[in-house]
Amino acid sequence: MSYIGDFPEDFTTVAIMFTTHAASGAVVAPSSGFEAADVKIYKNGSAAEKTSTNGLTMTSPFDSITGLHCLVIDTSVDTGDVGFWVAGAQYTVVLSPDETVDSLAVAKVIGTFGIELSEVLRPTTAGRQLDVSAGGEAGIDWANIGSPTTAVNLSGTNIDVDQVVASVSGSIGSVASGGITSGSFAAGAIDNAAIAADAIGSSELAASAVTEIQSGLATAASIAALNNLSAAQVNAEVDTAIADAALATAANLATVAGYLDTEVAAILADTNELQTDWANGGRLDLILDARASQTSVDDLPTNAELATALAAADDAVLAQVALVKAKTDNLPDDPADQSLVIAATDAVMSRLGAPAGASLSADIAALPTAAALAVTDGKVDGIKTKTDSLTFTVAGKVDANITHVNETAVAGTGETGDEWGPA
Repeated sequence: MSYIGDFPEDFTTVAIMFTTHAASGAVVAPSSGFEAADVKIYKNGSAAEKTSTNGLTMTSPFDSITGLHCLVIDTSVDTGDVGFWVAGAQYTVVLSPDETVDSLAVAKVIGTFGIELSEVLRPTTAGRQLDVSAGGEAGIDWANIGSPTTAVNLSGTNIDVDQVVASVSGSIGSVASGGITSGSFAAGAIDNAAIAADAIGSSELAASAVTEIQSGLATAASIAALNNLSAAQVNAEVDTAIADAALATAANLATVAGYLDTEVAAILADTNELQTDWANGGRLDLILDARASQTSVDDLPTNAELATALAAADDAVLAQVALVKAKTDNLPDDPADQSLVIAATDAVMSRLGAPAGASLSADIAALPTAAALAVTDGKVDGIKTKTDSLTFTVAGKVDANITHVNETAVAGTGETGDEWGPA
């Protein structure tokens, strides 16, 4: 019999090696190889043996050596034998096979062992070794320190600079200057819950911070000016703003855009016709119609005076056309829409500081009406009829047959010896 040793609980490889011999003492193999069932295990000298072979492994022969056998016991296996393997117990292993050795039945104690019988220092996990320093001190596992609720002074222990502290609870007594550097805190590490109410006062804010906060806020002067506004002024400003916003809608602007091709085109057509008739000589006949009231031919305007007057009239017509075009560009066709856009334009002009009385509605009202234009067209047609009958033998000079001056008959051809004079 051999004593195998004292093992920790749930040790997985309690190995027992034994041999078989003939009567002569020579090594001999059994009649057949041994099995796990050929072994009986007793605890603390009790006849209550282990009832199953769970956890037992028999190798016979072992390593192909005749007469050598090996039994391996796994004390962590409790299946079928709950409570059999316990600390503080001693076990005896007996070979009682159904095989024979040298044709003889055998029974033999092949080994004994214990589970944590001796009072020795054992690792919590079997197979581990205790780390001991050069001075004989046991290594410390920071994750498993006795009395963890007791305060421990680690004044002689430094945390390596590359170590990260996952979290710190409680208060931090003090931090040396430069101890907290840029990037020490992750985004969101300090939130409103981490700062006590009223913890940051005016003394903690830089003067520049106060200036930046004030920027964009209402000043004392602007607040005072607002307080001085009367309720009527405030209401008027609000009403104006609402009216301007309502008028300058996308739909209204789209309506304005379609007006030029209709109303202004018609106005320009009428004006161009008037301008053409005027240039064709109708103006001269208007002047000649006044000859009866003249005392002499000398009272009639000279060609230069007539040209100046006609140029001024042309400029006036063109200026009026330009005004019409400028004021009527993009006005809508529908009268209701025209009124809406005109009102909107007047409101905008007023808001932009236009002179008193300046408004689109007033300018449009001053334009000639359709009826007036129709009368003018009729007069121009009559003028054109008369001027078409004039004869210009010399360019720029109208031929004239003068028979009377101030109701007095005139004779002569104007030639030397046949001067003009009373008949």
